[in-house]
Amino acid sequence: MKNSKLILLAAIAVSAMAGIGGASAADMAVKARPPIVAAPVLYWGGWYAGLNIGGTWDDNRNADHVAVAGPCNAAFPGCTVVPNYSTTAAIASTFGVPLGSRGSVIGGGQIGYNWQAANWLFGIETDIQGVASNNRSASFAAIVPNPNFPGFPQNYAATITRQLDYLGTVRGRVGFIANPAFLLYATGGLAYGGVRSSTTEAITVPLCAGAGSPCTGASFNSNSTTRAGWTVGGGGEWMFSPNWSVKGEYLYYDLGRVSYGTALNQFCTGAGCAVNGGLFASTTGTTTTRYNGHIVRVGVNYHFGGPVVARY
Repeated sequence: MKNSKLILLAAIAVSAMAGIGGASAADMAVKARPPIVAAPVLYWGGWYAGLNIGGTWDDNRNADHVAVAGPCNAAFPGCTVVPNYSTTAAIASTFGVPLGSRGSVIGGGQIGYNWQAANWLFGIETDIQGVASNNRSASFAAIVPNPNFPGFPQNYAATITRQLDYLGTVRGRVGFIANPAFLLYATGGLAYGGVRSSTTEAITVPLCAGAGSPCTGASFNSNSTTRAGWTVGGGGEWMFSPNWSVKGEYLYYDLGRVSYGTALNQFCTGAGCAVNGGLFASTTGTTTTRYNGHIVRVGVNYHFGGPVVARY
């Protein structure tokens, strides 16, 4: 009887230990469950800002100058004949010159905002860049005789300069996200820039129609303004990390034509002149040039929104 009680107690103890062990195993199984994984997904939406650098070259390479005859002093024989020396000066100072197509370095910064809808992107971007070494210049010279005084021609020389100081844009962007990290886009909108141009003229008749004295004139006329126009282009952008991207971009811009007035007065100086210091001839003119060209650049952007976290 005593042995039966001992066997019963031992069986109860083994069962209790087995229950405890099963509970522990169940607890261990719960603790061994894998954690929830948070996977970052590249996202193009939101604000971004960055820097760019590249090259620009002019599309229009010419400047034109046209002139008409102005007044002169009737005391000079060269003023009263037809054509007079003012007409001869106007003929000499009507010309066009090529300004060349040398490239320039352009660089600055941009800021923008993107809206992403599935694989499509819509955005707006503004940028501004300085332009280095963009000064263009060309010279012109002519010798034009007056048919009434063929031995005393007008000797004319001129230099025209043109420069783009800075260029900015405000553009819309429409893009397609070819894969999560690569964007292709088209862009276009407003372009604006600071432009300058100048015209330097000089004219002389060494001995004015037998007067034995020189007739000379010189002038400098310029224009400096901010122009508005348009731009269009496209590019590609690669998001190489959740917040950083690099881009390559092409833009064509057109700020339109700029025209400004010029004036040139030629005086006779010396004792041989009919009127010492008198107005021998004059012209009024217009210089016209166009500011348009191409930009190829690369840039880097920081995206403030960061990646979207997807839970699985």
